[in-house]
Amino acid sequence: MPFAAFLLVKKTWVYRLKSSILEKKHLKRGVVMKDRDIRKWQERRLWRGASLKPGSPLCMVITKGLALLFPIVVILALTWMLSGLKPFYEYQFARNQISEVTGITTEDLNVVIDALSGYVVGKQESMQVSVAINGEKAEIYGERELAHMVDVRKIFDGLRLAVVVYFVTLIITLYFDRKRWIRRLEQLGRYGLW
Repeated sequence: MPFAAFLLVKKTWVYRLKSSILEKKHLKRGVVMKDRDIRKWQERRLWRGASLKPGSPLCMVITKGLALLFPIVVILALTWMLSGLKPFYEYQFARNQISEVTGITTEDLNVVIDALSGYVVGKQESMQVSVAINGEKAEIYGERELAHMVDVRKIFDGLRLAVVVYFVTLIITLYFDRKRWIRRLEQLGRYGLW
C-alpha cells in the first residue's frame, strides 16, 4: 500500500474514532447529537488537515512556490511567443544575411519562415518545404534536421502545457487566498508601490 494511501486510511480511522468518542461524551451529558452535526464536525476536522484556506501551510507553500517560479514561467512564455513570430525570423535572417549565404531568394525565405514558425507553435504538421536554391528546386531540410525539429516541437508543446498549468494553478491559488492578496495590495497602495 502506498504511503499516502496509508496516511489517508489512518486519518479517516482516527477521525471516525474521535467522532465516536465525541458522540459518547455528548450522550453522557444528555446531549443528543444529530447525524448532520457529526458530519459537519468530521468535515471541519478533515478540511483543517490539508486546506487551501488563507494562511494554511499548504496554501503558503503553493503561493511561495508559484512566486519563485513566476520569472521562469514569464521567460518561457516569452520564448514560446517569440518562436511563432514571423518578424523575429525575418530580423534574424536579415541580420545573418541568410539569403546571400544560402542562395535562397527572399520570397522563398518567407515560405521557409512560415513553415518553421507554424511548425514550432503547432499550426503545421510538417515544416518541409521545397524552394529554389541557386536556381534549383530542392527540399530545404534533411532527415536529421526534421528528426531534430520533432524533438524541438515536443519541447515547445511541453512548454506550452507547463505555462498553462502554471497560470491555472496561480488563478486557483489566488481565488482561495484572495483575502490575503487583497490585503497585500492595499498595503502596497499605502506605501505608494501600487
